[in-house]
Amino acid sequence: ESLTSRLNLAAPGLIDYSYNTLSYSVSANYRVAETFSVFGRYSRGARANADRIYSTRFINYANGSLLDSAAAVDVVRQAEGGFKYRTDSTMLNLTAFWAESMDTNLDPRNGQPIRRLFRAKGLEFEGGYTRGMFSIAAGATYTDAEIAKDTLNPVITGKTPQNQADFVSQVTPQINIDRFSVGAVLIGTTGSYSTVENRLRIPGYVTTNAFAQARVAKNLLVSLNAANLMNVKAITGVADATIPATGVVQARVLPGRTISAALRYEF
Repeated sequence: ESLTSRLNLAAPGLIDYSYNTLSYSVSANYRVAETFSVFGRYSRGARANADRIYSTRFINYANGSLLDSAAAVDVVRQAEGGFKYRTDSTMLNLTAFWAESMDTNLDPRNGQPIRRLFRAKGLEFEGGYTRGMFSIAAGATYTDAEIAKDTLNPVITGKTPQNQADFVSQVTPQINIDRFSVGAVLIGTTGSYSTVENRLRIPGYVTTNAFAQARVAKNLLVSLNAANLMNVKAITGVADATIPATGVVQARVLPGRTISAALRYEF
């Protein structure tokens, strides 16, 4: 590679700094009854920013030192607690969570440095039920997230992080009969904002995936799979903060209806 849009190879900068960080996790689980227990956990972790801060104002390129020592590592703190319920046919988990994380990075849209503290709290549900040939698994997460502090761009403090939906869920019903099984996976999300400015909202969607498989012989398995069976327009991200004058935005979408079949022979 001889040329990039970010690095001036004719005038390289020095990097010469060190850092230390502490990570830990403490948890407990208490069985109240044979089928019921409660739990709690608190964790502290960290991520070394390394190349994320190379092209930012946090490094003194004359001697390679950090202008802000806290920029070397981003800390993540998490707490969660809830209960678990188990029987031969039923599984239920309900968890309340809280998380706080710092992000020291570069904005890919304009190359400007980012220094943001994110905070989130919410509830997570996970469950499953089996009765005879029928089973169903489901999960849902509610998240209330915000940019708690932005030291370089205070105007977005209090905004919702981009691509952060309030509610996401999935349901998987399935039927198993001897050598044959059929089922579906439904995945849904509510809307979210395209950027941290919170001006353009991306619509939510629900996709349906289906599958069926049959063991037609001892060593032969036939399967059929369908992704996005209803051919839903599922937008997962938009690069623009607002609708431009052209009326066309840059967006990422999930593939449309995709059907595949497979034949597996075991020997």
